[in-house]
Amino acid sequence: DATINKSHMIISRLYRKFEEYKEGRYLNGEDFSKINLPARNPASLVPKVNERKFARKVVVTKAQITKLISYSDESLAETIKALYWMRLRPSDLSRITRSNVDFKNMVITGIQNKTITTKNPSGVPYRVAMTEEIAALVIRRIETFKPGAKLFPFKAVRFRWKRVRELAEM
Repeated sequence: DATINKSHMIISRLYRKFEEYKEGRYLNGEDFSKINLPARNPASLVPKVNERKFARKVVVTKAQITKLISYSDESLAETIKALYWMRLRPSDLSRITRSNVDFKNMVITGIQNKTITTKNPSGVPYRVAMTEEIAALVIRRIETFKPGAKLFPFKAVRFRWKRVRELAEM
């Protein structure tokens, strides 16, 4: 659905640009006044898809998390626990380093990478309150990894995750 809407937007914008070029007549020495364009924007003839109607609603229960963890190696189990407890996107979790952790205020801060756009180049900041379980997990990770290293690296996680899901039959 998102692909359909993106194609719709591209066609619409291309038509509008060619319309502007035709009105302006010349662009970089090329005569655009002779371009044949449809009377109406072709994108206006096709309705956009309502993406929200088809949005995924995935809820993972505590029992399913426990089952996944039981089939995981130690590193993947800690990553699954962190994803479940912190409610972060995997890409945001994978960027957390020691500098993102504030033990004094018991929070993990960062920038949500999904929201980094040309209009919002710095992204939307997030703050995750640390429970004792998260703090213990993060301390273990800080002691294990080199200073400045990512605390939850996603190395070969796709294959390990696929195997765990198959074993847990999810």
